Amino acid sequence: KPCSYCHVPYHHRMAPFSNMKLVPCLLCGKKWVPETILSTTEPPTRLPVRGSGVLIEARVCRSRPKATGEADAIAVSEALPFLEYELMRQLMLK
Repeated sequence: KPCSYCHVPYHHRMAPFSNMKLVPCLLCGKKWVPETILSTTEPPTRLPVRGSGVLIEARVCRSRPKATGEADAIAVSEALPFLEYELMRQLMLK
């Protein structure tokens, strides 16, 4: 089923976060889905979307040591997962 992408794998009363609101799936009516989904990718084409998408912009700034060339690229690559985590954390808390 195309809606299975969004089904949560636990009971709706046992959500891992206290501020997470789950609602019944509008397609199958059997499982629970988050009321809001944050994603850094496009939704699958077969997944029907209710309402319109909204662009959310967030920024994280970090200082880094001066480096050039390959050393600079390595420093940025190593920092990216932590920056992505910090952005998602900020968005989830807002």
